[in-house]
Parts: sequence; C-alpha cells; structure tokens
Amino acid sequence: MQIFIYADRTYTIEVEYHDTVAILKEKFYKKTGINCERQRLRLIHRCRQLEDTRSLSEYNINKESTVYLVHTLLSCKKCPSQK
Repeated sequence: MQIFIYADRTYTIEVEYHDTVAILKEKFYKKTGINCERQRLRLIHRCRQLEDTRSLSEYNINKESTVYLVHTLLSCKKCPSQK
C-alpha cells in the first residue's frame, strides 16, 4: 500500500500494513536520503508520535494515510527554565 509522508514536500512510500515504524523510516531514508534518527526527526500520525517498534497497523495507518515528519524541539542553556 502507499502512504504519504509530509515534510518539506509530500513523499509517497510503498509499505506493508504489518511493517514497523522502523521499517517505514528505513524505506523513507532509502528513497530520500533523509535520516530520521541522525536529524532527530519524528513521525506523527493523528496527533500521536510513532514508536519504532510498533507496526503501522497498530496506529491504523491505512492505504493513502498521511504521516507528518517533524523536528524534535531541543532545549538549550539560553532558554528560560520552566518551574
């Protein structure tokens, strides 16, 4: 089945319903050269962050679903701390 990953543009990735999120990331890397782990990118579907060990079926990702690729926000020493 095909799903869409929306990042700087929309990418189409061929996956299986039982594939894990880690397999999806690997297929995305092979197609685009974008390494999700190295660049600290997260995949989001229906407002939920996808975990590498879970399958696409567990998130109810079906044919032509859209998954969003977002950056992980990091804190810094210059940022005011929240108390």
